[in-house]
Amino acid sequence: MKNLKTVTPVFAGGKWLPAGSPLPGDLSNFDYEKHAARGLIEDTEGAEIRNPSAQMEALESLADTELDTLRQKLAEAQKERDAFAAEKDRLIESAQSLAAHVHTNEKALAELGTERDALTSQLAAAQARPMLPEDALARLIDVKGVGEKLAPVILDALTAPAKAD
Repeated sequence: MKNLKTVTPVFAGGKWLPAGSPLPGDLSNFDYEKHAARGLIEDTEGAEIRNPSAQMEALESLADTELDTLRQKLAEAQKERDAFAAEKDRLIESAQSLAAHVHTNEKALAELGTERDALTSQLAAAQARPMLPEDALARLIDVKGVGEKLAPVILDALTAPAKAD
């Protein structure tokens, strides 16, 4: 009811509207159907004139239905968002826990590397020293037929690094 006009002077909206004036379609306390039945107002496009209250009730009912649907969809979206947020929090906790394990394992790996280096240096030192007993020279001298001259030469030969052939 956008195209209403007065056919005769009409009192509407607290004032008199002269004949041929446009008439708003949303006036409260104005009986559009009664005025149309008397021929006081008409729709310029020839549409049926009804009181806006019936139309408004239908529109409000439709709006309420749409509003309920929107509320339901919003509640579902909120639940979904909450589920995603909970999953995100769980994944963040899991990632932090894994990061702590990685850090701990990196420390343990560094300690094992240090221990390996120490053992490698001990092995190198052990390989560098002669494997003969400390009293090897005295033992060689005591062997019949070796004597004091040959004992040091034999000991040097035994403790010298291996020759690459």
